[in-house]
This record gives sequence, C-alpha cells and structure tokens, in this order.
Amino acid sequence: MSKLTLPLLLLFTSTWAFAQYSETIATARPGQAIGPSALGEKVFQVQSGVTYNFVEVDNFELTTTALTTVFRYGLFERFDLNALIVWQNDSFAGPSSGSSVSGLSNTQVGVRYSITDNNGWVPSLGIQGRLLLRLQDVEYQRMNLGTNFVLATTNRLTESLSLTTNWGMLHAGNEGDAQFAYVVNFAYGISDKVGVFIETYGGLN
Repeated sequence: MSKLTLPLLLLFTSTWAFAQYSETIATARPGQAIGPSALGEKVFQVQSGVTYNFVEVDNFELTTTALTTVFRYGLFERFDLNALIVWQNDSFAGPSSGSSVSGLSNTQVGVRYSITDNNGWVPSLGIQGRLLLRLQDVEYQRMNLGTNFVLATTNRLTESLSLTTNWGMLHAGNEGDAQFAYVVNFAYGISDKVGVFIETYGGLN
C-alpha cells in the first residue's frame, strides 16, 4: 500500500481592512493547524488551496483532488465569522475498469473567538465552532447536519520559534461516534516574510 498527500498550492490570500488585529495575514495554509487569533474588526480574508491525495492498494488506485476555500470576516476585534467550501474530484482505477465523481463535497459555516493573548508561558487561546451543512452534491451528501469544534493555542517560545496546537471534536453528520483529533505545529521564522514549519496530526479515538 502506498499513500501520498500533498498540499499543492496556496492560490491566494487577500485582506481588505480598516484595521487588523493580527500584524500578519492569518492564514491556515499550507498546514493543518489553525491559529487562535481573530482577524480584527471589518477585516475580510479569502484563502484557498489544493490538496492531492493518492492511495494504492494491490492493483487498485484512488486519487483525490480537493480545492478548499475559506472565507473569514472580522465582525469584532476578537470575533470572526467564517465559511468553508470544498470542490472535490475522486477517481478510482482497477485492473479492468475505472470511475470518477466530482462536485461540491463539503460546506460549513461558523465562528472563531480569540480568548487570550500570549503572555510569557500563557498561550494565545481561541475556539472555533462550525456547523457542517447538507449543501453538497448528491455523491457527497451527509445524512444530517454535523459540528466541528477546535480549541487552538499558540505559544511564542523564542523570537523566531512558535508552537501551535489544535484539539478538535468532529460530528461528521453521518452514523458513528464523535471523532477527536489533534495537530501539533512548530514554526520557525527565517525572516519577516519566510518561515518553515514541522507538523504532526492525527486522531485520538
């Protein structure tokens, strides 16, 4: 079995504002972790990226390409409204046949609230909650509304090194119990405009 997951491209991130709470654009790309900070009052941001996933088992292959777009608007200094839309293509290939399906696979609306700021060893703390809607194409339709809650923290360990963690609980809207997940992200700023990160994530069930 072989598997490859690759975030291919950060397409664009644009910000329009009268004022912004964060000093930098608050994007969650290209990693999995989200930060605890709000955008700031009257800030609008769009971020989009493509994820490519390839799985091969014996003589069967599954290829998934997903375009994820997130819209955020700062209603108050510490409170954001947000929405997520995913367009997806899944291709299946076997020894003698293949098939493909594509369409709108995920829609969500939610809020994010920035609770505290980083002060020494006290982390920045924020919470995000989203409602998983049933506005998908029939091939990806979920049975019921779902929910997704994430507790996010960030600690600045040094002037250049920071630690971000996410602790999530997902009800996908289909049958089954809640799923619990984590993300741990270490980021290092090489300069004001360039940085690198290492990240691990997975399930806790």
